[in-house]
Amino acid sequence: MRILAASLLIASALLSLGNTALFSVLVITAVITWLYWSKSPIPLSLAIIALTSLVTPPMDMALTSISTVLIDNALKTGNERPWWFYAAPLSASILLAIILRQFYIAASLSIPLLYILAISLINVIRFYTITIELRPGRELRVDAGSELAYSLTVLTRPRVRALMEVRAPKGLRVNPARLYMNGEASIKAIAGITLAVLRGRESH
Repeated sequence: MRILAASLLIASALLSLGNTALFSVLVITAVITWLYWSKSPIPLSLAIIALTSLVTPPMDMALTSISTVLIDNALKTGNERPWWFYAAPLSASILLAIILRQFYIAASLSIPLLYILAISLINVIRFYTITIELRPGRELRVDAGSELAYSLTVLTRPRVRALMEVRAPKGLRVNPARLYMNGEASIKAIAGITLAVLRGRESH
């Protein structure tokens, strides 16, 4: 992805040789992207989308379409923001481009916007249809008044990538409480048992 991101910026710079300011920004962004892609893929992806939309049409639409691959990959590596966090600035940019009668720019930016809206809708549908299963690492037995430490595996069917946040009830501590999962994740749990109920067979 780093090579693709830098290549898109370099190609955009070559296509913008007549525009000194845009050419300089593209070259500088290409260097920054190469150095910091692994640390900030999402903001850099959005910056690349914005810059490639400024290239002379119709190449802007082609470059912006390809750059959508970058935001797709970046969002899959870890995203804690809601869908509107990305859709709102793109929508505002499209509206501004239309007001300024820059219809090619508006059309270019609509490609990643439609992607974000579509993938967000698909994810909402998927998360409402998945099944979540919890599996303790061993049989759980403990005496009242003591603590029980055990591992807990969380599985999803079908397999999904997601940021998982565990909200444990009172008396239960989990670590980590927030982590990324890819269909399966493991957490450590410590339960404090203050009361135990023993049920035996009734005699007649």
